[in-house]
Amino acid sequence: MRLTYPNEVGMFARIVQVIGQEGGDLGAVDIVSADRKAMTRDVTVQGRDESHVEQIIEAVRQLSA
Repeated sequence: MRLTYPNEVGMFARIVQVIGQEGGDLGAVDIVSADRKAMTRDVTVQGRDESHVEQIIEAVRQLSA
């Protein structure tokens, strides 16, 4: 997943927590870009199957809703 989110203390921890709560397995994490307002990271997540990965993605999206 490529994630762009507010560059605020604890925001990435919230994202990782949701991935874990949904049963995802966190893999590689790479910073693509960062500034004072936003952070962009590429995050590799393993799920049981494609529908499970979609469930994880939707849960992460709900954080910004």
